[in-house]
Amino acid sequence: APAEGRWTTVSETMAIDDCNMTEFVASGPGNVLEIDVRSASDFRITDRFGDADCSYEDTTFACDTRRVEDDTPEADYGLAAVILLDLTATCDFAGTDYLSMQTDIDVTCTGADCWIVEIATAEFPCTMRVLTEAAAD
Repeated sequence: APAEGRWTTVSETMAIDDCNMTEFVASGPGNVLEIDVRSASDFRITDRFGDADCSYEDTTFACDTRRVEDDTPEADYGLAAVILLDLTATCDFAGTDYLSMQTDIDVTCTGADCWIVEIATAEFPCTMRVLTEAAAD
């Protein structure tokens, strides 16, 4: 089982950024994750995007897809647009205190002003992939 408690990212990079949103998604090292071990095969990971329920076997794990709603276009610019990000993470543990995680992100937009958001980013739907390495504190 992975170490329970606080983890800190060592690196975070964009492997795929078809959405032109790197600066909004990959924020580099130093982010905090929390791992809550639920059973011999299940745990919850909590990060800046919220909670994800995950299951693991040996040294690999997969997490349920979670939806994050980004209201930045509306909150910061008054646009009728919400960016929807569906995140699916898979991972390998190197021991109990180090992980390498791949998060695939499918991005869509809802609202009448999504076309304006596309001008600043990319045509929706689009895809991103974030590679994260983290160590238990």
